[in-house]
Amino acid sequence: MAYYSSLHWHINFGRASSAVDLLAVSGPISVVGTLITDNLTDNFGISLGTTTIVFAAVLALVFAVGTQSKDSINTQHYDHP
Repeated sequence: MAYYSSLHWHINFGRASSAVDLLAVSGPISVVGTLITDNLTDNFGISLGTTTIVFAAVLALVFAVGTQSKDSINTQHYDHP
């Protein structure tokens, strides 16, 4: 429920805000990452240290590619339908 509230707030905030963007994005990343990590640890015996390192590397790669991309999201202007 908190995720949907933060997403609603993000969409209807009216102006660009890094804090609101972070709140809307960090919720799903945390939930999905926790589910994947729990599954890898419980069902496949992969240690938490290993999954932490792999997820940190993947997240760093995603941010690096996103900041280098010319077509990345512009946080200065939103067009809401």
